[in-house]
Amino acid sequence: MVDVGLTLLAAVGWAALHILWQAMLMALLYAVARRTLSLTPAARYRLGLAALCSLLLLGSATGLAALTRPGLPRDRAAAAVQPPMTATGAVEAPTTTQDSHQARRVASSTPLIDEGFLRVIGAAWLLLAIVSAAAAGGVRLLLGRQCRLATPLPAKLQSRAARLIDRLALQEPVRMLQAGSVRQPMLFGIRRPVVLMPAWLIRDLPTRHVEALLAHELAHIRRRDYLVNLAQVVAETFLLRHPAVLWVSRQIRRDREVCCDALAAQAVGSCRLVAEALARLEQRNSGPFHLAPAATEGDLVHRVRRLLAPAEQVQHRPSRLRTLAGGCALALVPMLALPVTFPSPLRSFAAAPAHRLVLGGVDPVALLRDERIVGVPAHERVHDGFLYRFASEANAASFEAHPSDYAVVNIDACPVTGKPVRADVFEVIDGRVYLFCCDNASEIPRPALEAIVRAGGLDELLRSGGAVEQRTPRGRQIVILESS
Repeated sequence: MVDVGLTLLAAVGWAALHILWQAMLMALLYAVARRTLSLTPAARYRLGLAALCSLLLLGSATGLAALTRPGLPRDRAAAAVQPPMTATGAVEAPTTTQDSHQARRVASSTPLIDEGFLRVIGAAWLLLAIVSAAAAGGVRLLLGRQCRLATPLPAKLQSRAARLIDRLALQEPVRMLQAGSVRQPMLFGIRRPVVLMPAWLIRDLPTRHVEALLAHELAHIRRRDYLVNLAQVVAETFLLRHPAVLWVSRQIRRDREVCCDALAAQAVGSCRLVAEALARLEQRNSGPFHLAPAATEGDLVHRVRRLLAPAEQVQHRPSRLRTLAGGCALALVPMLALPVTFPSPLRSFAAAPAHRLVLGGVDPVALLRDERIVGVPAHERVHDGFLYRFASEANAASFEAHPSDYAVVNIDACPVTGKPVRADVFEVIDGRVYLFCCDNASEIPRPALEAIVRAGGLDELLRSGGAVEQRTPRGRQIVILESS
């Protein structure tokens, strides 16, 4: 479980590294398309949401691809960059040009980013996500507390709000409350939405301006903006609060407020009335809560100008060059999916070997020729559940032609102790390769070791009288072997 957790953490770090450049490129393409294409505020709003959703999907796909795409396991990654070695430790040159090319291909597929570094990045991202989520949760708790302490609106405003609800064709029951601790109108809740109005606003502003601001908040309910805004906060958190992501998110909020202004103007029947209400509200505004949609979000000057002179805000038909530039920007979006095709940097999960590597990677054909040469992953064969490596394709072909001449003899029990063997502890005896359970093969004298192997094991040698056991005063067991 620990290995799985560390691998998942590294996958998160891999995705976080790519989000850094993906977010910048996505914001650039979004800005070009926004600037060059003739789009309505609603279309720009949908385009921004599509950009954020695309980044979330790309980040998830990049992390998932790091876990599922084939990569090099740890032993292959280590051996891929090592050329064959002789028994003296010298580097052996590749036997053929084909072998050299294959070794280079395997070595080049080894990831250059250390998995430990990716884990650090993943841990930092998770810490940042936890802090951001805690901050957002704290703001939500604060808004919930303000709603519990709030009081209903005056009856006159309640009746006007009911007419606005009918005009906007809202189906959800909406609570209209006022609170002295709130500085601006805002919307809270999903299934049972609450419009929270500042007490000073109801006291100081004319009723028609309060009605216009109520219409703006009800327009948010009509458009389901609270749910979308909450999704934006989640996206900002999981996309590392990248500056490019925050800029795209600000543009989305700006376009959303413009759309709600238009709905509010239709509900009250006057664009000027909504513009005047926004201007009066801005005089007391001290900054928005981004967790809840508010009437003061967005560029106020731009919004008022659009309300007072909507005809001047209609964009002229763009030139063919600008349209082409916007289309090219949208066409480049699939480039952001390139990390999904990259080789996996995670060596502990990716492409785990299905068979045990035998002889520590030493070429068995060369070994029986008194040459201890380490094979390369480019030349591998599987026999009796073991993975063999060879220094050349010719050696691999010789092994395939006569595997019984080169394969290890015992694959289960050690001849000396009877315990399970280790795949990297071996000796060549009588032209055959034998595996042992530990380093006892190097500690036992060679004639004794050969006698044990020829007899079929130490127990068989003892039963046949080829060896006896004695105990010393210290209690140690000594095996005395007869020379054959």
